[in-house]
Amino acid sequence: MNRRRFLFSATGVLAVNQPLLASLHTTAIDPATLAGPELLSFLGDREYITALGQSYLKKLPHEACIATLVDCINLRTHTDTYERLPQQIAHEFATGDIVLLNGWMLSKTEARQTALFSLLYS
Repeated sequence: MNRRRFLFSATGVLAVNQPLLASLHTTAIDPATLAGPELLSFLGDREYITALGQSYLKKLPHEACIATLVDCINLRTHTDTYERLPQQIAHEFATGDIVLLNGWMLSKTEARQTALFSLLYS
């Protein structure tokens, strides 16, 4: 599945599941939610996601902190993760706010998710 098809599919699934999303817990978000492998699974397995995250942190070592990455991703609730995340990623692509990591063109948010994943799970 190519990236564009994945993003359109994910957005469609989210739109269909609005009642489910409305019932999600909306307290402050846990960093593990933002770095959840299910959100990044299109990139590859855990080891590859970790390698991407480490590549990002080598490029931007000042972001090598869980709290910093969570603040930069700027999603505060579980609902935000499912409702705003696809919009945020699409906006970053549209405005050229992207990062190249190991041959992947990722939005800044996606790259930060891989970095967060690498800090939490490596």
